Amino acid sequence: MKNIVLLELNEINFDAVSFYIERGEYLPGFEKLFEKGITNTESEPEYENLEPWVQWPSVHTGKTYDEHKVFRLG
Repeated sequence: MKNIVLLELNEINFDAVSFYIERGEYLPGFEKLFEKGITNTESEPEYENLEPWVQWPSVHTGKTYDEHKVFRLG
């Protein structure tokens, strides 16, 4: 079985991070992520369903919001 590390970053702008790295800022963690490759996910087309607490169950279960119906945590 292959081990997988799932790192979920919310509201991060990778273009901005790249800009700072290219400017010479020392961001070794992000540099390593860029070297290893980043996978961007896409979820719901409706804006109100783009919140992380809606998308996390989608990513973890493979179901859409219409299928899992998780809109609020707790």
